[in-house]
Amino acid sequence: MKRLVVILVVLFPFLVSAQSPGTLQRISSTTGAGCYEVEYYNNYLLTGAGNTLMVYSTDTVAGTLVSMLTEARLGSNIADLKMFGTHVIVAANHDGVYMFGTSSLPASLQQEAHYLPDTATEAAYNLAIKGDTLFVAYKRKMAAFKLDTTGTPGITMIDRFGHLPSWLPNARVRGCDVKGNLLAYTVATYSANVQADTVTGVYLVDAAATGFPQLHYHTQTFADPEDVIFGINTNLLHVLGGTESYANLFDPSGIFYSLDVSNPQNPTQVYSRMIGQGALPYIQISQPMKAVNINDTIYVAALGAPDSMNTIIPAYGHTYIFRATASMPVKLINAVYAGLWHFDVAVNRKKMYVASEWYGIKTIDLATLPTGGTDLGNTLTGGWCKGGDRRGNRLLQANEGYGFRIYDISSPTNPQLMSADTINEFCWGASFSGDGQYVYGHYYSNNDFRVFNATTLAQVGSVNQFTAFVDPRRSRTWQHKAISIYDTGSDNLVVINAANPAAPFFELNRQYSGGEIDIAVDSTGGNLFVMSSDSISVYDITGNTFPLRASIAIPGGGLSNFKTIALWNDTVFAVVDHWLNAFDGIYKYYFNGTNQLTQVGGPYAMPVSSTVDLPKFAAADSFGVYIVYQEHDLYALRYGDLAQVGYHRHGREFYRTTDYGPQDLYCKEGFIFLAEYFGQTTMFSNDTGFILSQNQLIAPQFPAVAVFPNPAQESVTILLPPKASWTGTIILTNMLGQEIRREKITGSRQQLDVARLPEGLYVLRVEAGKDVFSEKLVIRK
Repeated sequence: MKRLVVILVVLFPFLVSAQSPGTLQRISSTTGAGCYEVEYYNNYLLTGAGNTLMVYSTDTVAGTLVSMLTEARLGSNIADLKMFGTHVIVAANHDGVYMFGTSSLPASLQQEAHYLPDTATEAAYNLAIKGDTLFVAYKRKMAAFKLDTTGTPGITMIDRFGHLPSWLPNARVRGCDVKGNLLAYTVATYSANVQADTVTGVYLVDAAATGFPQLHYHTQTFADPEDVIFGINTNLLHVLGGTESYANLFDPSGIFYSLDVSNPQNPTQVYSRMIGQGALPYIQISQPMKAVNINDTIYVAALGAPDSMNTIIPAYGHTYIFRATASMPVKLINAVYAGLWHFDVAVNRKKMYVASEWYGIKTIDLATLPTGGTDLGNTLTGGWCKGGDRRGNRLLQANEGYGFRIYDISSPTNPQLMSADTINEFCWGASFSGDGQYVYGHYYSNNDFRVFNATTLAQVGSVNQFTAFVDPRRSRTWQHKAISIYDTGSDNLVVINAANPAAPFFELNRQYSGGEIDIAVDSTGGNLFVMSSDSISVYDITGNTFPLRASIAIPGGGLSNFKTIALWNDTVFAVVDHWLNAFDGIYKYYFNGTNQLTQVGGPYAMPVSSTVDLPKFAAADSFGVYIVYQEHDLYALRYGDLAQVGYHRHGREFYRTTDYGPQDLYCKEGFIFLAEYFGQTTMFSNDTGFILSQNQLIAPQFPAVAVFPNPAQESVTILLPPKASWTGTIILTNMLGQEIRREKITGSRQQLDVARLPEGLYVLRVEAGKDVFSEKLVIRK
């Protein structure tokens, strides 16, 4: 077993926020994801895979991909990449805009500047560069920045303009491009409201004038435009018109058209083509999204569009290629196979690189373009994160479109990929069995519950749960039982018994009506806590009949809903959302271990008002309570009064879809794990001990305890409040839960010799009767 070493003074440049992280410290994150963005530069392919910026080398003759050279993890989904001389500019959604130097490639990228958006209404979606001016499609507006690569590199805000109306809260500024003094950007409203047609479309702006005045607005009444790209040797502006699917789920068709902007105050449409007419709804969404212009040949990534003949089966996605020179009208050359859903393309030496949701980077040989190109294979970058589990030194991660991954986290600051199952693809939830010998996976297909050997990854058993596609919202384990919430229209509580891993079977499938449910599992006592719309119930899951042990009603009666719960020992922390806000807040409940739930506190104020945002998940451990929001980040709270003591700015939502963002939040063996759709799994430590009570109905808070020095090298002193006599135990464990030292309390001042212990992160516990004090202890040499 590798020695666990944590260096807590390591700083990560993307942890820039308006709030201090306080006690909540980021340790590390896993990297990679589905590939969303590609950009070719000087024999390198730069890719945005979720929150990770990856650099691949290419063969200087053949143009094929060789290997991944280096990566940099940012704070949110990478939505666009543009080269600025030898620098790459990155649009990273709610993490803003980055500037990286490439002079040290292939060894590394150097972050030189970062501009973090000020509010949740600002996010960097798309980039266009004119001289040293950077234009950014900035979620609800356009923004202009000055780029400086000399002296002290920087990204400085110049102006914001093109603000969208408040009566269209879901509208977004999606794409932009600039040529000379003409800037173009798109607005998508994602609304069937007729009035939205007065905002949806393409805007032309004077890029040289102060304030960037609007020259023309070109309305678009069909679909929602994604991006624009100027011709190189022409006066054309090509519009990637998006898809109608957002307004009408049953119409997946999209549109590509071209405007002659030689007179920008009165442009004329010279070409238009519908894409994907009659295609399969939801699957073949024909959404022109991103494009690259190579000598006025326009390569258009069109998500799941069928070929130019609108072939339904097989349902592959295609990149559309148009030719648009000054000497000929716009013409479709071909639609090239691009795998499944894809978002962006780059071209070099007759090789086309496709940013694919499930295939990573697909390389297509365009030498055979007249016959549709030749597929040269996939370079996997990972999948979207759907949650996971931790068992000892292993971190499990479910990846939509990519199966699952297992990481070695014996050194938590540097997770190392141990193994990956990429065959089974749509894994939407995963957990270890209680003994850690098996992986339980929840899949978006037939035989959707599958059991794998956790060492060899060989599938050993499966059972089909539902005929419809379902997405587990929580996946937990008790011994050999997999416990999940499935949304099939109403929430279902599902328990599958895998005592015989070769033949798992349903033990419980209970449907709940009237709102969402949430669950928490007591891993030692075999108790399942179920939060429903009007109560919390505790069930005994040690057998197969699941008898009810205790239940308690929600404050506010039928006007309230529990949103999420967290469990630590026998204390439940429940988040309540009341329709009239009368009972909003966090409530504490105590379970006596047999037959009684009792409210012992609340309502406590939530870190973000319920009128602003509602929590997605809550978790708790011996160091605190944690709540994560869709758009308003992650908070650490202390037990006594649930006051905020820690904060982390996560990736937040991506452009309009609430499914993206936090997927799960859980605590295991001294760490907090946040699973984000684009951001993979981030590991945290809550580094200030909290005054705790094992029995909150009986014992008061434990008096203050001082532990110093911390970090320690030779010895550590534990100072207890003065008392005639102390009885109890001091226990030192490592972060794997293994006991390192145990000593009896002999007085108010006690010293532990730690000189021979390896450096790393430990948990110091003081147990005196019913009172417990826990603090993380850092040992450094």
